[in-house]
Amino acid sequence: VRDRFTVLAGGGGGFSAALVGLPGSGRSSALRALLEARGALPLSRGRPDRRLTSAADACAFLGGVLGIDGAVDDDDLVARLCALPPRLIVIDDAQRFLLRAPGALEGHKALIDIVGRTAFRHGWLLAFHEPTFFFASAVYGERNELQDVVTLGPWGSDDTTALLAGRLKRAGLRPRFDDLVAGDGAVDLIRTGESFFHLVWDSADGNPRAALTLLGRSLVVDDAAPGVCR
Repeated sequence: VRDRFTVLAGGGGGFSAALVGLPGSGRSSALRALLEARGALPLSRGRPDRRLTSAADACAFLGGVLGIDGAVDDDDLVARLCALPPRLIVIDDAQRFLLRAPGALEGHKALIDIVGRTAFRHGWLLAFHEPTFFFASAVYGERNELQDVVTLGPWGSDDTTALLAGRLKRAGLRPRFDDLVAGDGAVDLIRTGESFFHLVWDSADGNPRAALTLLGRSLVVDDAAPGVCR
């Protein structure tokens, strides 16, 4: 996806991509990292705060994000969007354009249609809840409509440990594991800390949000030692 930013910035044409992940899988962090790599590309970004299950709802929302007022339908929106300079368009929580129910998919159909008709000029990046995206793919075949689909898998143990240690540092807390150590040496203490973080990662199935929740439930601040948790 970063390579597509470079092509778009150089006038080589747009793209369409989906960033897909389970809740707590780090989708927001991945999206933030991607946007930091966009350079000077103009950015239009929006997140629906409600379900947009009709084509009219989808067009009105996208028009607001893009600064296009009063678009009467998707054809009008597409024509006016194609007249704008190339830009990166990011839609967070794109699963809110549909419900898994009869008659509640028109907003999603309109979104994908508009993306498909304008991706030659603009870059589209849609962030989706994984089960909803694959439901829509089964119904409409979005994998054929969107050029790239990036699915976020479980985090590894090392990345999760770095996340947990970083959050503790930001909170000004230092974990102590001496009351969990079977031996009395420094090596045993280090191994116990490593085993603790690995256990949190394993229990969370590689989901970073779940790992942070487990960390918060597993450690208690030591009132007798400021800045220390056990």
